[in-house]
Amino acid sequence: MLHLQRFAVILIALALIQSANAQQLQTVYSEISVKLPSFDAIQSLAEQGFDIDHYQGNWKEGMRFMVTQDELQRMQHLGHDVTVTIPNYKSYYTQMQAQ
Repeated sequence: MLHLQRFAVILIALALIQSANAQQLQTVYSEISVKLPSFDAIQSLAEQGFDIDHYQGNWKEGMRFMVTQDELQRMQHLGHDVTVTIPNYKSYYTQMQAQ
């Protein structure tokens, strides 16, 4: 009986650890708008690894697309004119469904 209780405690502890790790690994996506100096800068973003296949808008007024938090930091570090339009897309989408 004591062994069964220890086994149950270990299983619960492992489940809690796994749950905490899963929450830390959830990726947060943000929608950003980026104003670029030229049309050619679009190609530069793609070459730098940004997934801009499904952008909206245009390079002059602002291209809107999704990025991870790491990509957002990289974009800002590269000196681009970045505006975060939706900080957390999952939260935004959940709120839209609730309305």
